[in-house]
Amino acid sequence: MNLKKIFREALELYPTFIDISDGELILDVEGQGFMSRKFVGLYEIAEDIAKSKGDWHELFVWIIFQTLHEKAKNSFKQNIFTITREVDQNMFMNFLKLNLKEDGYENMLRDFAEYEKSTKDIF
Repeated sequence: MNLKKIFREALELYPTFIDISDGELILDVEGQGFMSRKFVGLYEIAEDIAKSKGDWHELFVWIIFQTLHEKAKNSFKQNIFTITREVDQNMFMNFLKLNLKEDGYENMLRDFAEYEKSTKDIF
């Protein structure tokens, strides 16, 4: 398992620049959320492709979306309507560890722990 390669492949499923101009700030259970149908559409396309590649690809595509969603929300608040697909590595790792603690990810959590012991670097 080469998570560095999987990360790179998952990231490449998103365009270099992401248009969030259709976005809107919304109220959600956590406070102020953000919604961009264009961005969600890009995620859905990436997710469909990732599903055919395996669980790690699918998970990484989701976590990249989570990370970029935070970036999109913050950019939109500053009247910036295009973001790059560059992800904050610390945020990605935080989301990865949170997602791996969810039910159904026990085997992947174990595999990730072994991967971290041997290599630690996924970027």
